[in-house]
Amino acid sequence: MLGTGTASLMTLDTIFKTNTPLLSEMVENYNHYKANGLTRGQYDYQRQKLLYKLRTKLGPANRLLNGTRTPNEILRISRIKGVVPTEPIARQIGKMTRLAKSASRGGVILTITDLASL
Repeated sequence: MLGTGTASLMTLDTIFKTNTPLLSEMVENYNHYKANGLTRGQYDYQRQKLLYKLRTKLGPANRLLNGTRTPNEILRISRIKGVVPTEPIARQIGKMTRLAKSASRGGVILTITDLASL
């Protein structure tokens, strides 16, 4: 019975670890756009593609990560003066990393508990 919980937590760990590079790519695209390496249309298209890929890869895990909000809402570029524009993306990367660590540690604990119950 606990094996199912372990598998679920390990799956969450994998989902969050594999999607973190997508968010880093979003930051790189924004910086490239601001350095006049991309046009506004090219930047918007790349961002739209990355958000769609992230939403697809996260699947149901998005509800665990963001509640009822979509990645588009969470990952907006900040226009507030005095705030780094990519701060919401950096926060999301940190949140995904913390959840991945928790999920991997929880999986180990459930595995040990499962073995101890045998």
